[in-house]
Amino acid sequence: PPRSTLFPYTTLFRSRLAIIESRSTAAPDPAVVPLKAPAEPPAKANLFSGILARHTERQRVIAMAEYPRPGTDDQIDFYLFERKPGAVLKPYMMGDKPAITVRAGTTEEWVIENWTHELHAFHIHQVHFRVLDIDGERVESPPLLDVVTVPYAMATGYHSKEGPLRPGRVRIKLTFPEALAGDIPFP
Repeated sequence: PPRSTLFPYTTLFRSRLAIIESRSTAAPDPAVVPLKAPAEPPAKANLFSGILARHTERQRVIAMAEYPRPGTDDQIDFYLFERKPGAVLKPYMMGDKPAITVRAGTTEEWVIENWTHELHAFHIHQVHFRVLDIDGERVESPPLLDVVTVPYAMATGYHSKEGPLRPGRVRIKLTFPEALAGDIPFP
């Protein structure tokens, strides 16, 4: 049977829907209104908006370490502490005063050091941060995170100016909103 018998509407709708031409040869058609992409809604401001632009009020070094427990063959103690003059390396005991006290509303930069030979995650509850660099390599367009993997320590040799071991390091910028004042655990 002829095509028009099977598809009677074919001849009615036979028209050119579009022509694609290269930019160099096509002249704009004034009768055609270009479609505009819908504008993206502006990002909603939140407690952590603009961290990178905020003034850093304090810098800290937070160290992760592990050592065999004295007097035992197979027990290892893990430590997370602020590395500063006078710091004492001892396990945190429930009921001890907080390891770090931060004034609400402040912004700080922390260098998280991993002195172990294992990858470790650093996580802080309720607070978000931006990773500025990892082992000295700048992070472009850092995402907003609450957990980051800290590289493990590397042996450098006893004659290295860094010493026999160089910790893995992650530098973060974080803010402590007043709305979140209270205890904030970080493992």
